[in-house]
Amino acid sequence: MPARADDSVSKAAQNTDCSKYDQYRLRGSEAPFITICDTLSPEMDGLRKTMYASGWLMQDYGSVTEQYDLRNADSSARQAYAGQRPTFIGSNNFILTYDLSRVGVFGPYAQLGMKVQWYQNSYVNNGLRATYVKQLSIEQEFDEHRVRFEYGIFNLNSKFYGSVLGTSSAASALGLSRVPSHIRC
Repeated sequence: MPARADDSVSKAAQNTDCSKYDQYRLRGSEAPFITICDTLSPEMDGLRKTMYASGWLMQDYGSVTEQYDLRNADSSARQAYAGQRPTFIGSNNFILTYDLSRVGVFGPYAQLGMKVQWYQNSYVNNGLRATYVKQLSIEQEFDEHRVRFEYGIFNLNSKFYGSVLGTSSAASALGLSRVPSHIRC
């Protein structure tokens, strides 16, 4: 008998009404991340149901990656780029949304979106190492969802590429994160 993938997550989701929570997922991205039913705990012991009844949705996702240049690594030289020595990167995104159509002023298809990101890596000279507000915005839809208007603070690359580019959360909208020293742009 051939081996089968463990489908315990999908079986657990069948025993819930988790798909209704997806209407409160952060909108505006052309490639949103996984549905609530595909998470490890679709109901979160009743917390999602309680929050949903009040118009709120909470999500969290994280990633840990490691970079290492197998070809050009030089441990005797001062580190000049991420991956020259083993470089570990971790990030966590906490997302909270609220259904603003409950307020009435914003119309029937309005959403408040808040995203806080923590980012840390082991190579000190490699950009941001902090916790910061990545998004605080209001998104409204008109003309039967054909027109979208969003204002506030948000990261534009997530609006076009989503939380991942292709199938890798390590991929970047900027392409390769390191260009070898023998290639000049």
